[in-house]
Amino acid sequence: MTFDYIIVGAGSAGCVLANRLTENPAITVLLLEAGPKNTKLETIIPGGYMKLHRSSVDWNCYWTTPQPFLQNRKLYHPRGKVLGGCSATNAMAYVRGHAGVMMTCSPTLLNQSTTNSFKTHIMVKTGPCT
Repeated sequence: MTFDYIIVGAGSAGCVLANRLTENPAITVLLLEAGPKNTKLETIIPGGYMKLHRSSVDWNCYWTTPQPFLQNRKLYHPRGKVLGGCSATNAMAYVRGHAGVMMTCSPTLLNQSTTNSFKTHIMVKTGPCT
């Protein structure tokens, strides 16, 4: 069998890319994932996040380089080996960016419509920017 595209990794990006490509019925895509289907209960319970480290849904092999401000310790860096990739093993946490940082971005990074949209979102969600 032949395919127009082969995507390695069924994490968030791989799944989105495969979905977008297959919107055209003339295109064939093979999406490969090394890990299993996501069936672990810990992936849907935020408190279960730490139980996923070094488990069957983790690659168990990634460490940072020595960190000079941490007495040259290496830190374990979990990576999802499961359908959904790291998005399936991320503790369901997010950090909202500070509005002040967004407003100082270079104009080359943000066009005026994006900036206006962001300002509107902030005002709707949190009140006027001050």
